[in-house]
Amino acid sequence: STLINGSRVIGPILVAIFSPLGAEAWHFFTFNAATYLLIECALMRAHTPSHTPDTTRGWRRFTFAFRVARDRPVVRRLILTLALYSLISLPYIGLFPAVAELNFGIEDSSAVYKWLYATWALGAALGGLALGTIFVGRDPRVMIRWGFAANAVAMLGFAASRSAVPAFIAGFALGVSYFFTTTAMSTVLQGRLAAHERGRTMAVWFMSFGGTVPIGNIIFGPLVDRYGTRWLLFVGAAWALVLAWWCNTRALDERYPASSDAPGMSDAATAQPKACSTRSIAACSVRRAPADSGPNALLPEPADSPYRLVSTAMRVISIRRASEAIARCAISGSFSSAMVPTKAKRRLAGIDASVSNAAAIDLGLAL
Repeated sequence: STLINGSRVIGPILVAIFSPLGAEAWHFFTFNAATYLLIECALMRAHTPSHTPDTTRGWRRFTFAFRVARDRPVVRRLILTLALYSLISLPYIGLFPAVAELNFGIEDSSAVYKWLYATWALGAALGGLALGTIFVGRDPRVMIRWGFAANAVAMLGFAASRSAVPAFIAGFALGVSYFFTTTAMSTVLQGRLAAHERGRTMAVWFMSFGGTVPIGNIIFGPLVDRYGTRWLLFVGAAWALVLAWWCNTRALDERYPASSDAPGMSDAATAQPKACSTRSIAACSVRRAPADSGPNALLPEPADSPYRLVSTAMRVISIRRASEAIARCAISGSFSSAMVPTKAKRRLAGIDASVSNAAAIDLGLAL
């Protein structure tokens, strides 16, 4: 979450710096295209572990993730919540130039707009980071509801702002609450999935996230052209409050205790995560499915075994080697995030949301 939004911070800043020096849009897109070659190099050097292939075929394999969501009330509620949140509360992301121009009088070609976008993105990056640092010991199910409530308040402030200064303040808070909430949702979701389920179910998750935002742009874009953007933010804030009430995953766990655990997962795998010191990361239990839990399952091993200590050290080394690829991945999406279209008709394309998806895909491939 932090890396994806970090690209949104870097891009507008670099564009704001180099545009006065004569750089044009094609320069940034050319550089953006070149960064994908770096990602290809990183992928060629990456070594993936062997796994047991899935033997299912056809419709059953295609609908695997949907059946997982259907059978798990919490997973189903989280995916539906994210899709509705993206559709109704997040169209302002793709329509950000219109919001800045009509509400705050900030032209999208100005440096002020780029700094506003970077401020919002910085808040989103810090919001995703906060859940894994400051709030690491808190129940993420509770954090989801508080995040939606905070997002509603921040969006109200963003909608009520009429100049640049309050827009910067409210925009930062809006970004923090936005990705704090979605990161908490992702944490709960992945904790309910076994190793062989997580990849395909997360594909549905990302489609309900970034794939739904452009649909909202298409629906609300013509209305924004005719009635302005302020009402869009008010509607999004009201809907966030509704989701704060509806996305009560802890109540679902109490109502359906048998479905709160992924099939074949141990108690340690479904327990709430606890804070781990970076110096004792090897002693922390890792969520793994047992050997008989299905395709692609990983073998568990004791947290203090020599194998775990050695494998943890190797993971640290691999993370350091992968950091360059991840950084390049973030940069590859950064310039495109800053190149937001001006005209109302082009806003309907949802370019910003599409770039966010591209950055997410790049990051996933690098990992």
